[in-house]
Amino acid sequence: MNNFRIILSLVLIFLSLSIYAQSNISNIDDSYNTIISLLEKIDNKSISDSIRYNLSKEAYSLTKKLQNDSLKNRVLQQCVLFSYRNEDWKQFNVFRAEHLPIARSLSDSLAIAKNFDYGAYYHKVITNNLDSVYKYYYSSYKIYDALKDSLGAGKMKLNIAIVKKNVHDYKGSETASVDALKYLVPIKAERRIASVYNNLGIIFNQYKNWNKALEYHQKSAEIRERFDKRIYYLHSLNNIGKVYKDSGDYAKAEEYFKEILSNDSIISQAKHVWFKAVVIDNLAHARFKENPQLEVLPDFMEALKIREDKKAFSGMVISYIHLAEYHKEKENFIKARDYAEKAGQLAHDTHNYRDYLKSQELLLHLYDEVKYKKLLDRYIFVRDSLDKVDRIQENRFAIVEFEVDAKDKQITSLKVTTKKGKRYIAVLAISMVSLTIFLIFLIIRKVKQGKNLKESKSELKKTEHQLLEQTQEQATSNDDNLFQYHQHLSDTYNISKKLLEYWVLKANRFTNQQIADRLKITLGATKKRNALLLHKIFEIEGKQDVDKYFLVNLYAKKLREFKNRI
Repeated sequence: MNNFRIILSLVLIFLSLSIYAQSNISNIDDSYNTIISLLEKIDNKSISDSIRYNLSKEAYSLTKKLQNDSLKNRVLQQCVLFSYRNEDWKQFNVFRAEHLPIARSLSDSLAIAKNFDYGAYYHKVITNNLDSVYKYYYSSYKIYDALKDSLGAGKMKLNIAIVKKNVHDYKGSETASVDALKYLVPIKAERRIASVYNNLGIIFNQYKNWNKALEYHQKSAEIRERFDKRIYYLHSLNNIGKVYKDSGDYAKAEEYFKEILSNDSIISQAKHVWFKAVVIDNLAHARFKENPQLEVLPDFMEALKIREDKKAFSGMVISYIHLAEYHKEKENFIKARDYAEKAGQLAHDTHNYRDYLKSQELLLHLYDEVKYKKLLDRYIFVRDSLDKVDRIQENRFAIVEFEVDAKDKQITSLKVTTKKGKRYIAVLAISMVSLTIFLIFLIIRKVKQGKNLKESKSELKKTEHQLLEQTQEQATSNDDNLFQYHQHLSDTYNISKKLLEYWVLKANRFTNQQIADRLKITLGATKKRNALLLHKIFEIEGKQDVDKYFLVNLYAKKLREFKNRI
């Protein structure tokens, strides 16, 4: 009887577990089907981005019940996209952080490239951390290039060109723009090609090469004129007008600005009204420069009001400068000083130092001799500082590229795994096992020879360190550029391994104290290495002025030249 009860109890428990398992499987199936249905709805472009974002978050909550990384990857891609479009930056960062390791585990190269692209945009508009912006664009470019995705690679090269232009590295931007065209022209990606031409037009305008600037802006305009969204074409017309204005052909510039303003139904839309302010201000300024006696104050004030309403700070600075110029010409020096001071203050607060310099140049002509001296000193200091910054910008992102390239295995491993790759992993695994067996053999032999336990552990630690170095060297053997570059530096400057080691650490922005701690040498020894390294460099390059960034910039410059040669 007791045995019967025990058997009956076991049967009931088994049946309960079976029912629970079936119910759980049914719930999982329901969640899976619901997610698939939600993804299909999200793909419907006729519904608003806010609704699609809510649907993606609903799908995301259901993925918590599943152990399906492939499905989670799809859902998180949508969450990243629509949190980005809806500017929900807090959730955007949460979704991006969760998505990236899943995409990596699935070797979904395209998803990772897009993740990096979105990360670049976030840092561009929110943190203004240009090093991070550049790092993400460059990392994304490398993936697209490896995948032979010409559109993706071309877009990222264009973004890189724009970043370089914005930090006034015009040569670097020009090179990146030409690289972008090599990807985009063969696939006839007209929208992006027009943007590249637009960027080149801005660069040549900075060079004051007016003919080239007009050539590229007109090429951009010819393409954009075919677009459904006419606003892009109007932007090109404004850029053409600006070239004419900057070159002193004010009458021609006015023609273009007036043509844009005739499209009032487009530029008066809320999302484009900032552009309307730009054109109104440009037209007023061109007319004022052509004939200072013209009454253009109402136009300047209209542009300023729009900019103040939109909190367009860089535009407000330009308006203040133009108003200062206007009132100076009218000999209303009190108002001229007031607007110039406003321009300087706002430019300083928003780190817009080039327009700050313009405001100080204006003020030099608006104050008496006592204040003139102070203003002149400030003007010279800012001008010289900006000149120095411009010289540094040329190699600013070389270190960023170096750091990304040094982690190239993290990017190249995103390619589809090939048989060759599998064999390579197998060789590494066999090497690891063999070396581990060898370690065990060493330890046993040491014990047999009467070595104490502490000495055995020390030997093991040393050998493990060697093993780690060997394994890392094998793992990165697909990128010999770094080793070749360091050998190139050694040969070029006839420097020892110790001096090269010191230079590499300095290039990665280690202080002398940090280098001393890392290499377990005295601070005095690091300073001696610094002096000897500079002596070796001067023997080849000649005597040069040295600041704290000299070794960093020279290392980056030589790296850039080396990469261009290979």
